[in-house]
Amino acid sequence: RSSREKSPGPAMNIDKLLGRSLEKGAEIVGAERAVLFMIDEAGRLDRAAAMGEEMSGAWVREAAERVLWENQHLIMNRHDPAGNPAPGAAGQDAARRGVDVVIGYGGDGTLNEVATGVAGTDTALGVLPGGSTNVFARTIGMPNDPVLAVEQLAAGISAADMEPIGLGRVNGRYFCFHTGVGYDAAVVKEVERRAGIKRWLGHPLFIYAAARTWAVGYDRHHPHFTVTAPAGDPAANDPVPGYFTVVLNTNPYTYLGNRALDLSPAATLDRGLVAITFRSLAISAILGSLGGALKGGG
Repeated sequence: RSSREKSPGPAMNIDKLLGRSLEKGAEIVGAERAVLFMIDEAGRLDRAAAMGEEMSGAWVREAAERVLWENQHLIMNRHDPAGNPAPGAAGQDAARRGVDVVIGYGGDGTLNEVATGVAGTDTALGVLPGGSTNVFARTIGMPNDPVLAVEQLAAGISAADMEPIGLGRVNGRYFCFHTGVGYDAAVVKEVERRAGIKRWLGHPLFIYAAARTWAVGYDRHHPHFTVTAPAGDPAANDPVPGYFTVVLNTNPYTYLGNRALDLSPAATLDRGLVAITFRSLAISAILGSLGGALKGGG
């Protein structure tokens, strides 16, 4: 910005500053870019306990604010879903007020919520990994450690290294990397029944939920839906009965520790969505697909 008036500090009230500035047609003062933090409160607390106080969520948040402020980026008041509107609604409001970047600090669910709020606007989505797996952050090359990711995020904002990407949309909500239909959704439902321990157990809980759902929680004998392609599409064919479909915006599908599960190398952010449908949930089909994904061949 052209104006360099000294601002009172790194955290300022978005309503008092941006609301007034936009009403008067004035520029935001004292910063190159206005940044709003969106914090997944549950993830922040759980990760703090798991990582130790020296790398707690509060410590990461303060480190990020300090680095961004040193790079002339104005930090708006933090949004905390525990006592404020949902991240999607808050992100939409921030975009309407002219915030340059909304940073989602949390897991992939938090990022999807923030993306739903800022999609189709000039406000960029900043990614700071704070969940248990952080698939999208790792897909775009961010370190899984939020402390290391802070410097990379600040450098990207400073360099205006921001590019538009495609998003998927289902039931009125956007997703950054994938959505699951059928068995995948049933597994996630099983995991969310134990949301309080999800971040403590991490991948073992997902493996348990997948096995339990396959064994007793999902009909493996009758297809649950059919998949069709629009008329005129090169992939158009007869309806395909399915038990499990993954719609990918990126690859990999997820991670097991440091191992990526690559379902389709064709899924990239600069191309259309890729849909992979399982026509069987036989153990041979599941293990065969898992082995191929772990080898990186999709």
